[in-house]
Amino acid sequence: MDRVEDGRTRWQNERPKYEAFAKLLRERFLALLKRVGFYHDVTARAKDLDSLVKKLLKKEEHTFESLPDKVGLRVVVRYVSDLDPVLELLSKAFSYGKIEDKLETLGTDAFGYLRPPATITFTSTPAPSERALSFRAKR
Repeated sequence: MDRVEDGRTRWQNERPKYEAFAKLLRERFLALLKRVGFYHDVTARAKDLDSLVKKLLKKEEHTFESLPDKVGLRVVVRYVSDLDPVLELLSKAFSYGKIEDKLETLGTDAFGYLRPPATITFTSTPAPSERALSFRAKR
């Protein structure tokens, strides 16, 4: 079986676990973010089957195991100044790689991701896959 077909088959079998994981993460992030005292919206999802297959076709260096972003979590806040307190709070529960700031290239009149996805590794919560989660902060 080739790596794309293997990934498709495995995702069909394992996706329900990742959906449950996404739901749990959303609940935990919401509980953490109650402390910040400003508007935020948190959504979570397990990658769709079509998206997973497309990514495996496009990124030939990946296998099912190495594929990042199987679970995505998005935190939306109203103001740029709200991003750092959110990341500071989340860094106490999770560890993640360097996040590039996109403020300069995005401009103040645009809507979009100020910081690109970061892969988060868990300091205290086991994940279905070490590379399962992508986090995006959006204003």
